[in-house]
Amino acid sequence: MKKFLITVVVTFTTTLLSYGQVSAKGHDVALEVKNIIELDFVSSLTNPHFVFNQASDYDNGKTLEQAGTFKVRSNIQWIVDVKTATTFFQSNNGYQGLSASKLSIRKNGETVFKSLSTTPQVLTTGPRGGFDLNNFQIDYFAAPSYILPGEYTIDVVFTLSAP
Repeated sequence: MKKFLITVVVTFTTTLLSYGQVSAKGHDVALEVKNIIELDFVSSLTNPHFVFNQASDYDNGKTLEQAGTFKVRSNIQWIVDVKTATTFFQSNNGYQGLSASKLSIRKNGETVFKSLSTTPQVLTTGPRGGFDLNNFQIDYFAAPSYILPGEYTIDVVFTLSAP
């Protein structure tokens, strides 16, 4: 019994002494997270192009579906605005009277087209997330009426921002 008691005391003392020698230190780790917001555009077509070659095209206008795909990655909610760079289309025939409002846009899958102008308007909004979550396609609708034959072009500007 005496031997057992000595063994317990030695074990207990050794354990206490070994714990008494342990030292721990630490430090804080900080993550500084800033806003990130990125827009990527993948055009389904090199340059969206309408061809008006029948009277019904002029009477009814034409739709160009899935004209491009947008991808957004952001750690905050976001808005994509759309506008034209100029009030009128530029032409190769000298006619400068084709208004930007003759071109409309919508997010693919929606029913209402929005006429374009130099005033920005919201095309769509979305939540924070990566390209896999935040992507959408656009459709265009053009109704130029009976204008002079020629090529007409206009720059469409998309802006990604935080609300």
